Amino acid sequence: MINRRISLLLITIISLTLLIGVIAAVPLAGPKVQTVYGPTSITEDTYSSNFIWGLNKEVDFFYIIDQTDANSMSIKLYVSPRAVNWYRHNDVPTIVAENTTDASGYVDTTYIQGFQYRLLFDVTDANAITVTVVAVLRN
Repeated sequence: MINRRISLLLITIISLTLLIGVIAAVPLAGPKVQTVYGPTSITEDTYSSNFIWGLNKEVDFFYIIDQTDANSMSIKLYVSPRAVNWYRHNDVPTIVAENTTDASGYVDTTYIQGFQYRLLFDVTDANAITVTVVAVLRN
C-alpha cells in the first residue's frame, strides 16, 4: 500500500513538472506589429487596403511622413461593418490633421471588434509625400 502511494505521488510530481515545463515553453501573447501602408509616395487622395484585426482591443498607429515640398495632408481612419459603406465615427480618431512638414508620431485608439478599417490619406495638392503607417495591436 505504501509503495502504491509513493508511486502515485511520484507520478503526480512528474506530471506537474512536465505541465509546468510546457506552460513555461509557451510564449505569452504580446503586441502584434503590422505595416498598414507604405512606405509609398502619394500625390493625390489615397485609401489604404481594408484591414481587420480579430480580437485585439487596442491599436496604436505609428506614422512617418516625408514631405518633398509642402503639401497639407491628413490621415483619417474609416470603419465599416461590411466593407461597403465607410464612415467616420466620433470614437474613430484622425491620425494626422493638416500636416505640412516631415513628421512622425503615434495615436492610440480602441478597436471595434469585427469591423473593417481603412485609412484615407487626404492631400491638398500634387506635391509628393511618402507615407508609412504601422499598427501595433494589443489585447
